[in-house]
Amino acid sequence: MPLISNRETVAVELEAGHPRIVKDSRGSIGNKDRRIASQFKRRKPEYFIVGRVFKVLWPELQGNSSKGGVSLVSQKVYGQKVYAKIRYFVVVNVNEGSCWCLPISTYSGQGVGKLGEVKKYHAIIYTGDDCPAPTPLEIPVHGSGEEPMGHPIAVQVKDADNKLDPMSRINFQKIYTVETNVKVYDFGRVVDDNGSLSSLRWQFNHALLNVSNDQLPSERIIAGGTAGRREKEKIKEEEEEQEEEEGYAQYGDEAR
Repeated sequence: MPLISNRETVAVELEAGHPRIVKDSRGSIGNKDRRIASQFKRRKPEYFIVGRVFKVLWPELQGNSSKGGVSLVSQKVYGQKVYAKIRYFVVVNVNEGSCWCLPISTYSGQGVGKLGEVKKYHAIIYTGDDCPAPTPLEIPVHGSGEEPMGHPIAVQVKDADNKLDPMSRINFQKIYTVETNVKVYDFGRVVDDNGSLSSLRWQFNHALLNVSNDQLPSERIIAGGTAGRREKEKIKEEEEEQEEEEGYAQYGDEAR
């Protein structure tokens, strides 16, 4: 298993997202690494609620490591350097023993101005009182038919010293399953009283209808087998029923 450290000492060991302190060959432990690892803890199942924002340590090979992320430099494993990146996630659905989460990314500091990213399936996610403005490349070209990003999502941090990068974007179509026994860092929660939490739910449900089954977390990972597909079908049925009711209200009994 990879050993993750800073340049001076091997201090964090990763096993399925579970960091713990280990000693290097000199028997020393870096204070910075000790502090970082100690912030990632197992939480009670009730901690994982819709809107919860947390961080996890995410091991990556050097070749897969992108610029703009926070990384702890490692020693070589099987001839390749391995990094523990710190990644941010937002809970959007809770299952027994696991939850569905959406990733937060800066896309190497480019936001959705990065080539290949679909703007309409993203939104700005931010901390603080003021929402950052999108960059010029993130704004659809007039007449192109491209849809803009969704409604911004505000996050209330647990620690006042924490903040999201102004280029942070949430991806509503990339779904991860996170087991509730994984050690995480408690970053904060999506704000409820300004409409952000409701907007998070709506935008995720809307994007989910456009996700193909092979993009959903696999049945092997999700507790309850086909919960992912059932959830998608349920949302679609509810929207169809709502459209029918709106038709009845507009045209009266003749519509029936």
